Amino acid sequence: MATPLDRARQIAVPIAALAQPLVGLLPQLGFGQEVGARSDAVPSLVTPAGYAFAIWGPIFLASFIYAADQLRPGRADQALQRGIGWWAAAAFALNAIWIVVAQADGLQAPTLAVILLILAVAAVGCRRTLMAPAGGGRTAAVIALTPLAGWLTVAAVVNAAAVLPPDPAAPEVAAVYLALAVGAVLAGVVLTRGALLYAAPAAWGLAAVGVANRQDGEAALSLAAFAAAAVVIAAALLLKLRRPDRAFRPS
Repeated sequence: MATPLDRARQIAVPIAALAQPLVGLLPQLGFGQEVGARSDAVPSLVTPAGYAFAIWGPIFLASFIYAADQLRPGRADQALQRGIGWWAAAAFALNAIWIVVAQADGLQAPTLAVILLILAVAAVGCRRTLMAPAGGGRTAAVIALTPLAGWLTVAAVVNAAAVLPPDPAAPEVAAVYLALAVGAVLAGVVLTRGALLYAAPAAWGLAAVGVANRQDGEAALSLAAFAAAAVVIAAALLLKLRRPDRAFRPS
């Protein structure tokens, strides 16, 4: 039987989901500057092309789908929703906070702290969802939380690069380490259940980094590192395709 806490969770999820795109409109009302413009203002060898931030559109849409699905009759007291609902609401709410902070102050230390917290929260919700059996709205939850965690993996790296400037004597070193770290994480996740939805937005971000730096003569080493990361991810995908799982059974 649904409890008051279950009902509160059902309300919190759509409110937090809707807050994300709504706070993104604040620059149009004269508050701050869009996140993409803030990112461009702090260039680094891991700053993606501006179009990369369009990925937020599908991610927001997926969060709306999940928010609506968990409002369906009978969802309130389901084990899956009780296990992930508050994690999803927290991830969406923290994401809205990050957008406000980034628009107001740019990519500074507070935004890095918040985005790492969002990634941790989204990762917990994502793992719980992927480990759950089919049914109970699992598909909607997978579609919402897995791409969010995947994109945040790259977004956290971009934020870190903006906040933590590399050594002037070796400006590419940090970019190389970050590229290889992201590649290793993605390759590992690709080999787990539900990993393709995780890898897709992250791969989008990595590709945008390559596009942004393709004509930069000083970025050859970091681009090579990103290319190597892409090869590792592609190899993991091939292995995954040879051993498909059942992560996306309809629910």
